[in-house]
Amino acid sequence: MIQLTVDGLPVSWLAHRGYGKKSFNPRFKEKQFYQWQIKSQWNQNTLSGPVHLEITYHMPIPQGTSKVRKTQMLNGLMFPITRPDIDNLNKFLLDCLKTICMEDDNQVYKITAQKIYGLAPKTIVKVHPV
Repeated sequence: MIQLTVDGLPVSWLAHRGYGKKSFNPRFKEKQFYQWQIKSQWNQNTLSGPVHLEITYHMPIPQGTSKVRKTQMLNGLMFPITRPDIDNLNKFLLDCLKTICMEDDNQVYKITAQKIYGLAPKTIVKVHPV
């Protein structure tokens, strides 16, 4: 099992924007930042077999939250059920992991993902090669 931590606000996937024959990725800078952090922690060859991912997205606590609610959020009694959607977070992360940790995202046979509140926004990925 290899654990990777990406600091910063979890980023969701956005479709490519296009004008005629030209298109661009609206999350290009964020993807570069994620990949830079992943590359600095990944010191192995690219995986070629099946992969299981455990992902935890630490979402920021909204401003103006009372101390009671903040304590409940940090103790796991309240969960973030607002945007971004967890499936879009997963899409973006898998796109960032592709070619660094694994050859293609079709190698992932199981994903366990959750959004929780945290003091520092970050994404923790546990890669379980089989």
